[in-house]
Amino acid sequence: MPERHVALPPVTQKGAEMTDLHILKGGAFDPETTKALGSAFEIVCKEKPRSSRELIANRIIQLAKGGEVDVIRLSEKVINELA
Repeated sequence: MPERHVALPPVTQKGAEMTDLHILKGGAFDPETTKALGSAFEIVCKEKPRSSRELIANRIIQLAKGGEVDVIRLSEKVINELA
């Protein structure tokens, strides 16, 4: 399995802010999709603050690579999986 690199967002006082979510090997997402993935990531991190940010990011990427790019559906799927 090729190594995947994920740029995780910096932590800010207002919460998680994702500006550069991408995969170095295996493709990249367009800016609109990247924004949607970042929004989903932020929602999940706020809902599940004790969960691994890397796990959340990787699962969102995995779902997006499968074709799911809707913010609400992405975040709900990952939140439900972490329940």
